[in-house]
Amino acid sequence: MNNSIYNEIILSKSCSQIPVLQNGRTIESKYNPEREAEQIIQTFEQNTLFFILIGIGSGILLKKTAENFPKAKIIGVEKTQEDLEFLSKITTVSELSANKNIILSSINNLENCIIQNYVPALHGNIKIFENKAWLNENKDIKNELQTQIQTALKKVSADFSVQAHFGKIWQKNILTNLKLLSLLNNKNQASQPDVNKTAAIIAAGPTLDDYIKELQNENYFIIATDTAYSILQKYNITADAAVSLDGQCVSYNHFLECKTELSYKTNFYFDLSSNPSAVKKRTEAGNKVNYFVSGHPLSEYANVFSKNQFLKLYSGSGTVTITALDLALKMGFSKIKVFGADFSYPKHKPYAKGSYLDSLYQLAENRLNSTEKQFSKLMFRTELKPVKNAVTTTVLESYKESFEDYLKAQGCSFSKHNNVYEISVKKAAKQTPQIAASSFNFSSFIDSLKNEKKSEIYLLPYIAWLRKNSKFSDNKYEEFVKLARESLLKV
Repeated sequence: MNNSIYNEIILSKSCSQIPVLQNGRTIESKYNPEREAEQIIQTFEQNTLFFILIGIGSGILLKKTAENFPKAKIIGVEKTQEDLEFLSKITTVSELSANKNIILSSINNLENCIIQNYVPALHGNIKIFENKAWLNENKDIKNELQTQIQTALKKVSADFSVQAHFGKIWQKNILTNLKLLSLLNNKNQASQPDVNKTAAIIAAGPTLDDYIKELQNENYFIIATDTAYSILQKYNITADAAVSLDGQCVSYNHFLECKTELSYKTNFYFDLSSNPSAVKKRTEAGNKVNYFVSGHPLSEYANVFSKNQFLKLYSGSGTVTITALDLALKMGFSKIKVFGADFSYPKHKPYAKGSYLDSLYQLAENRLNSTEKQFSKLMFRTELKPVKNAVTTTVLESYKESFEDYLKAQGCSFSKHNNVYEISVKKAAKQTPQIAASSFNFSSFIDSLKNEKKSEIYLLPYIAWLRKNSKFSDNKYEEFVKLARESLLKV
C-alpha cells in the first residue's frame, strides 16, 4: 500500500525523472525542470550558506543548489518518511545522499534537523524556499511546518545570542587561562571524596536560607556553585568543591573575600572560559585549582592538544548548577541533594542572603536608590510569570527544564520536597580523578592554532560576536575567519 503523497514517476520532456502526485499533478515542470531550477537559483543571494528547500520532488533543485553553492548546507523537506522513501527511487534523489552537505528530512524531524545543522556564526542568514505547488497540495501541514521552523530557529537564536554576547570574552578568557596554566606548573593531586556521603549541591536561590543550619551540622560533601560559595563563607561553612562557569568580570567577586581557614580545604573547578582574575586570585592564595572544559570549541581544541588532560563537565543551557551536579556524578556519588536550585524568585527575592550583590548594592545605596530597589531592577529585567509561591522568567524556566532533562538523561530518579531536590543515581559512575591544573605549553598551542587550516570551528563563538558587531556585519565568512585568527595574537 502506497501511503505517500506521490503516485508514480514519469519522464519530463527533457528526459528527467519527476514524481507525480496522487491527484495526477506534478510540483515542477513536466517540460524542463532543470531550466526551472536554474531560474529559481538566480533569485538566491550569492553568499548564502544555508538553505531549507521545501518540496524535494525530483531533487533537481537540491542538486543544482549544491552545485552553485558548494559550501552551503541544504535541508530538503518532504511531508513524511514514506514520501522520502518513494522519492529515493529517483536517481537524482538517491544520489543526493552521497553529498554530506545535503540532508533530507520529513516534517516530523525538521526541528531537530535544523538545530543539529544550522550554525549562525558559520552560515549567517537562512534562505527558505517553498515550492508553491507542493504547499498547495499539503495545506494541512502548513502550520506544523512553520511551527517546526520557528521553534528550531528560536532555540538556535537563543544560543547564538549568548555566543554573540560572550564570544569575544570567552575566547580572551580561554587563551588567558591557558597562558596562566602554562606558568602555574601545579601538579598537586586532590584526594578522592568519600562517595558514601551525600553530595550536597549548593545553588544560591532564596530557599538556601532555610537550610544553612542543616548544612552546618550534617555530614555532606559540599559542592558549591560560585555565587553560593561566598554565601557559605559568611556562615563559616566549608565547601569541599566550588564550581565556576562565569566568564564575566563580576565572577571575581564570588572569590574575593575567601576566608583562608575555610578555603584551603576547597578544590576549585574553573571552566577554561571563566574569568581569569578569579582563577588568579585563588592560585595566588595557594588554593588547588582545577580547569575543566564544557563544550566551547576552543576549549575542546585545547583539550585535544593536551591529550585530554582536562576534566569534561556538562553545562546544559549555561547554568552552573548543572555543572556542579555533573561533577558530583563524575566523582561517583550515588546520593545527591540540591539546595537553593529554585529556578524562580520565591518571596520576590533573587538570591539567598549573603551573596556578593548584597555588598555591592549596599555600597551603592542611598535614599533614592535603596538595596531593595536595586534587587527589584534585577528581577524585573524581563517579564515575570507567576508560579506556585513565587514568580519566574522564561530563562529560569529553561534552566529548570534543562536541569531536569539532564537528570532524566542520566537515568537518575529525583523528587523535590520543601524546595530540595533529592536525587538517586541508579548506577554510580566510576570515580573520575580530580586532577589539578598541570603544565601547558602555551606557545606551542598558539602555533598549532595558527597552522590549523582545515577547520575554523574553534573560532565560531568569536565569529558570532563579530557577526553581531555592526562594524563587521557586512563581512563575508572568510573575512570573519581572518579577523578571528588575528585575534589569537592579541593575548
